[in-house]
Amino acid sequence: MSLYFQKGRNSFVSSILAGQTVAPSFYDGWQAQRLIDGALVSDERGAGLRYAEIAVFGPTGI
Repeated sequence: MSLYFQKGRNSFVSSILAGQTVAPSFYDGWQAQRLIDGALVSDERGAGLRYAEIAVFGPTGI
């Protein structure tokens, strides 16, 4: 396990135990995953997608 990962993990756990907000949040990760899912669908269709189309995808994809 890398030192960078260990420091990040320790900071994450410490923040939670102290009741502090952790960033990036689960919501941030979910939004990033929705964009990735949209990019995959766009590639499969061979066409671009509007944000409104990407917004319908759930946290686990299409």
